[in-house]
Amino acid sequence: LRHLADLGLKKRAAELPYKIDLDRYQARLNSELDVIIRMGFSGYFLIVQDFINWAKNHEIKVGPGRGSGAGSLVAYVLRITDIDPIPYNLLFERFLNPERVSMPDFDVDFMQEGRGDVIQYVADRYGRERVGQIATYAALNPKSAVKDVARTLGIPFSEINELTKPMPLLIEGKKPDLKQALEYAPRLKEKAKTDPQYRRVLEIATTLEGLYRQAGMHAGGVVIGERDLTEYVPVFLGANGELVTQFDKDKVEDAGLIKFDFLGLKTLDVIAQAEKLVNRRIDEENRLSQKDILEKIEAHPHAAPSDLVIPYLKIEQLAPDRQEVFDLIGSGDALGIFQIESAGFSDMCRRLKPDCFEDIIAAGALYRPGPMQSGMVDDFIDRKHGKKKVVYPHPMLEKVLKPTYGTIVYQEQVLEAAQVLAGFTLGAADILRRAMGKKKFEEMEKQRASFVAGAEKNGVKKEAATMVFDTIEKFAGYGFNKSHSAAYALITYQTAYLKKFYPVEFMAALLTTSSDSTDDVVKYIREARSHGIEVLPPDINISMRHFTVDYATSRGNSARIRFGLGAVKGLGDAALEAILAARNDQPQAKTIYQFCQRLFSSRINKKVLEALIKSGAMDSFGRERKQLMLAIDKAMAEALRMHKDKSRGQTNMFALFATDTSEAFHEEYSDVPEYSAKEKLQGEKDALGFYLSGHPLDPYDKVAKALGAIPTAQLSGVRHLEEVSLVGVVSELKERPLKSGKGRWAVVLLEDSFGQAEVLCFSSAYDNAENLLKTKEPLLVTGRALVEDGDEDGVQPKPKLRLKEVRLLSEAQMARVSHLTIDLRCAKVDDQTFCQLDQAMSLYPGDKPVHITLLIEQNIQIELRLPKAKWIMPSNDLITHLEKMVDKIKIIRD
Repeated sequence: LRHLADLGLKKRAAELPYKIDLDRYQARLNSELDVIIRMGFSGYFLIVQDFINWAKNHEIKVGPGRGSGAGSLVAYVLRITDIDPIPYNLLFERFLNPERVSMPDFDVDFMQEGRGDVIQYVADRYGRERVGQIATYAALNPKSAVKDVARTLGIPFSEINELTKPMPLLIEGKKPDLKQALEYAPRLKEKAKTDPQYRRVLEIATTLEGLYRQAGMHAGGVVIGERDLTEYVPVFLGANGELVTQFDKDKVEDAGLIKFDFLGLKTLDVIAQAEKLVNRRIDEENRLSQKDILEKIEAHPHAAPSDLVIPYLKIEQLAPDRQEVFDLIGSGDALGIFQIESAGFSDMCRRLKPDCFEDIIAAGALYRPGPMQSGMVDDFIDRKHGKKKVVYPHPMLEKVLKPTYGTIVYQEQVLEAAQVLAGFTLGAADILRRAMGKKKFEEMEKQRASFVAGAEKNGVKKEAATMVFDTIEKFAGYGFNKSHSAAYALITYQTAYLKKFYPVEFMAALLTTSSDSTDDVVKYIREARSHGIEVLPPDINISMRHFTVDYATSRGNSARIRFGLGAVKGLGDAALEAILAARNDQPQAKTIYQFCQRLFSSRINKKVLEALIKSGAMDSFGRERKQLMLAIDKAMAEALRMHKDKSRGQTNMFALFATDTSEAFHEEYSDVPEYSAKEKLQGEKDALGFYLSGHPLDPYDKVAKALGAIPTAQLSGVRHLEEVSLVGVVSELKERPLKSGKGRWAVVLLEDSFGQAEVLCFSSAYDNAENLLKTKEPLLVTGRALVEDGDEDGVQPKPKLRLKEVRLLSEAQMARVSHLTIDLRCAKVDDQTFCQLDQAMSLYPGDKPVHITLLIEQNIQIELRLPKAKWIMPSNDLITHLEKMVDKIKIIRD
């Protein structure tokens, strides 16, 4: 272990973009190694290094660190972690306390695509009977206990669900008991006072809360035994036949097993894919002349200006010091950036305006319920921007608290404060921190006495030492693990770096890794287009399986992302592989006939061809989509004929002398008008799951805003039960019978150009709205937002809308009309014109005034206001009718 660590330090020092004090690093490395070896954990470090090295050697991206392990220099030089702990003052003792014997615990993030392969490697390496995953036991929290008991006693779910919604799963980051949770649900509490059945629910729930409800498998927990697992713990088989310990994560270590966390982090897939796309572009640019390379090198910020060959991008070797990246994070342009994507986090960063990496570390530690509710976040931001004076609990703590403007943000600062002020060792200080977290009175009094005594030896008066202890105790409850925050801040920086300097590749990577979520794909396509990045449809001759950058069209200032063929529904792996393989030894297909001939023996059928045409993948053939659709049967028949001729050794004169194989075909296309824009969009939706070249609601963006509607993507940001309106089209409707058997209700998926939202249409609301919900027309939907709290892991269920009212968008739009103006200044006006206008408007009588503007001479115009008998009721049909007769029509709205 010492030998590997010493070698690792030399290699790290050679790679770092900054100079280090090698003696200082070596001294800390030796100190850590002494502790690790003395405590008997060297084998543990070597096992972790082994499977992480295997992952990296197999191009499986590994996170820079997670949890307190990022504070270890030994882990850094062994490449278990990728953040240098010394510049950011990350503490080894927070990870492995030499004064308190406990197992080290490395949590490792892998890209999701390769995580299973790493677990498979570990099982093969150490023995399948010795490697297993860890059980989890879901306990009844106050809310689930009440709901389960109520269901058992026959209380309707909708009734108890509504009453328990306000009950929080966490209060200031801690799990509440039933008594605490009920303070947030006063209606339930009051009902229990008057209703015996509800009183019984709460009595039973109080007894049951905390009991285990069900067993499951830990998302990432893996154990390794020196012998077969059954010699240590009872096991059961998981869904895929894996061994699972019947002990949870806290008990497996007591049984003598070593625990590891193999966690999947989707952002690492994004980074890996983006890095791959960037380096593919660099490969292409390195083939250019040296003169061209010098011009291109400016587009690669990681390259040195003197490089004649652009180096590959290695994201983990970037120093987090680019001001442009900090500016992007502070701008609020956060979509796709790790951690800060949410509206609340990006807003905090907009106020914070980070200008160094330490600020990003702090942001991750501060964006939590405790600091936000206590006012710490506002205080931190005001101090940073000079709106409040930076003050320190004691002058001796200035060095410790300077990076956080005098605020105790991290657990590590608690340790350092105890060391600097009271002379504690870092190990003893970590025991103090743990005691503060548990708030045990007797233990706290012992720690207070030790702290004050130590401070007095350092010349600090007793009163001042007591006051500082109380301050530290107050903030210790909010303190966050800086090692974890720093490691995750590095991923935030890396994704922001990619978005800033390689936006096309970054957005393509986001789309590829999000392709299983229609909402995310729609969201990121909008984001790409808002940054001037064109998203092209799939192309049968160009597209790969995943989203790629279309380099052939990205020369100069153009920036385009090409859809992958894997996104086309119904294509299938066999057909996709056949299409990609056919390109290897043949020029691009120029017609649908040529395409069918080349892939005749593959699994390319009519359904596949229809999906490809609808998606736009055959637009490059230069024919309208409807012509291609009508040519499918003929193209397949012609391909069959040629295949039979070839199998019989026959050919024809045209094929014999053709310079282009397409000349050998007898190609026919119907002379028909193209599909309407609406039909083309619907075809894209059928083939891809969403609209690509546009959206049926695009023309209504301004109308939706004027009507006070919000995008579906913003539904999660509103208050629970707040009344909101959405504008969208119904993409899915599922009717369900009521439990009584009398009546129906429905779940509707409402889609706009930002995504989708689920609308719950209960019985009476559905009866009133059914016809409109089945029209496929744009609708204005109003209801109450159902926004539930996140679970104990912070995962928030997707918000829904409880339907109140539905209106046709066109009717809602017209209801706001104050009057109609018909502009005849440029029209050829005669008696017949007025007669036609009068006849048209008489079909739509109503209460909206009509104004007509006439040009009498070159500079003279008059406005006629028609009498009340000629007023109209505006509608889209009337407007369409009038537009055929006159040049300009204005609908004036409130």
